[in-house]
Amino acid sequence: MDRIALQILEENWKRDASVLQRAAGTLAERLKDSTDSRWPAAAFEINRIYNILEKAFERLCEAFENHLEKTGRYHDTLIERVTLDLKGIRPAFLPTDAVRDVRELKGFRHLFRHAYDLDLDPVRVAAAAENATRCARAFDHWCEAFLATVRDRYGDEHRDVRQTVISAAGCRVWRVADRPAVPSRGWRRDWRGWDEGWCLSAPPCC
Repeated sequence: MDRIALQILEENWKRDASVLQRAAGTLAERLKDSTDSRWPAAAFEINRIYNILEKAFERLCEAFENHLEKTGRYHDTLIERVTLDLKGIRPAFLPTDAVRDVRELKGFRHLFRHAYDLDLDPVRVAAAAENATRCARAFDHWCEAFLATVRDRYGDEHRDVRQTVISAAGCRVWRVADRPAVPSRGWRRDWRGWDEGWCLSAPPCC
């Protein structure tokens, strides 16, 4: 993964974390309600928290492995994938001590989404709410630890490295940090003075 793609992943996770915190706050408010309606309302927020976590897991796999087949035991497999330390590709994302909470949230989400005629057990909802709150609070730490490990372990692979690309027009393009280039035939400028990381040089024929 290049530096820019890693930054995009980080920014998306920051957004996920913000939504998680709002969902956790709403969950806490729902549980303060003294009526029986608090249980389905809390269950909805728990379901929402798991969906956000799953989306964050998908972002990780799509960014680093470029392959995410949504078939069979997809939801279980996704959790397994983010616990794996893939040597030479990425470290594990989900800590071992959080796996049980996440799996239980997945199970609760399945129950909530498919058992439409089932009365919710307050004890189970309360337990799932605790799991969801722990995961929401820990998510920032998971992201920070993962990104720090990636940069420490693969730091050399994320430094700006000049590469040469020959465009269809025959122009030579020096690029830094894998930014997309739009070569301009016959236009020459020093890379330090253009977009802080590009150098376009025209071929002899220009």
